[in-house]
Amino acid sequence: MLKINRTQEPNILQQNINCFSPKNYIILKEALIKDLNDRCSYCGEENISTATGEIDHFLPKKNFPTKKCEWTNLFWSCKKCNGHKLNKFFSEDENKNIGKLEYEPLKFDDKNYKFAENFSMDTFTGEIMFLNKRAETTINMLNLNNPFRNKARKKILIEYEKSKNIKLSKYKTLIEYYYSIN
Repeated sequence: MLKINRTQEPNILQQNINCFSPKNYIILKEALIKDLNDRCSYCGEENISTATGEIDHFLPKKNFPTKKCEWTNLFWSCKKCNGHKLNKFFSEDENKNIGKLEYEPLKFDDKNYKFAENFSMDTFTGEIMFLNKRAETTINMLNLNNPFRNKARKKILIEYEKSKNIKLSKYKTLIEYYYSIN
């Protein structure tokens, strides 16, 4: 859910060759890992190694075969997020927008994406709260509020509190904290 600033797409995608040959797959993985500082694009889990991470097609290649090798459709993902999403939220018809979804999910590499305009976080539980329908769709699509993820976010909040010598628990949400310091 962190903002992703994409680098230029790898040459193999510009050359329109088999982007998922074994050699090219490694090149794509390395480029995505670098863009995301070795974090899952969706939940933010750190140290997603090449053994525990996967290239995710935001629009599934099964449903959107023409997007299979588009740089802006490829995301580095932990297996939990990629496994939850799978193809189940998308239309079988590539010509339909997102098909089965009422609202298009957020893409964290969109140049206009800002976490604080779409989400907040409960400082007590680590739960992500939506501020609009697209954010709600994104939370549900990626299962961002499963107990494992909430616990991991809570741990990060505690570490942040210690590093900044502050007490976030006096704020109900991170948005309240953000506005208190700005």
